[in-house]
Amino acid sequence: MTIIDTYMLGSTIDDIETLEELGITTGDPDASYRPFSVIDKLGDGSEEGNGFPVVTWHWAGLLPGEADLLYEFLSGNISAPVVLKTRLNRLNMGASDYQWGLFGGIMSWMSGDEQNPVLHTLDVTITFSNLIPISYP
Repeated sequence: MTIIDTYMLGSTIDDIETLEELGITTGDPDASYRPFSVIDKLGDGSEEGNGFPVVTWHWAGLLPGEADLLYEFLSGNISAPVVLKTRLNRLNMGASDYQWGLFGGIMSWMSGDEQNPVLHTLDVTITFSNLIPISYP
């Protein structure tokens, strides 16, 4: 297994794979990264970010079966622990490529209704929370 700078997902670090290797051929998700889960208002009126990082992956639509491939990580639940590699919101200094992060955390399925016209799944958003950075050689 090789960890590369692309979107990856696995139940453990030992079985992490690229989305394409998992069978997601629609393309990369629109991803967002927030380095904190809550914003606390301080006594002086300023704000402070606290808590664990949060990542969301969004696809406008997935091909037949692709949402099922992602849902399998949850083993029939609404959330489950996973390992993921995701793009961060920051560019590398002096470069035009993004920074990437490897995390362990909780993958949560969409809370709303799934839209499935003609076997496609539309407007898919998956949230990863309680993220802890993983160091990997």
